[in-house]
Amino acid sequence: MKQSPLLRLARLTLAVAATTLSTSNLPLLAQEDCALQPLRFLCDGCVVQRRMTVRRDAGCVERNQTETVILGVQLTVRPRNGSFGRSSAALQAYVPRKGYVGADYYEFVLTHEIAGKPAKTTIKNFITVQ
Repeated sequence: MKQSPLLRLARLTLAVAATTLSTSNLPLLAQEDCALQPLRFLCDGCVVQRRMTVRRDAGCVERNQTETVILGVQLTVRPRNGSFGRSSAALQAYVPRKGYVGADYYEFVLTHEIAGKPAKTTIKNFITVQ
């Protein structure tokens, strides 16, 4: 039975929501199917760039682990060669299009708290699917 990309993304997001990642202190968050630079420092109005490497026909879970409260995530640039979804403000996932190998990109605005006030940081994700 052929799975749609959104169904794969939903299953990946649900699977991660049911587990806790134990790799938060690594320079790249290592998962079985991907490596991702973590978000460490955020500021109001900043733009943060990060790299992600994902295995073909797999996915990558993003867990926003910062020293602040995450209030929300707004996707501003959709990936052209995959799907992005979220199960909460702090837990998202990216899944490349089936069979795709190459570069992809997406962007979102992360709303968080600084000194009890809302702040926004733009996160630019540069993806390599291998």
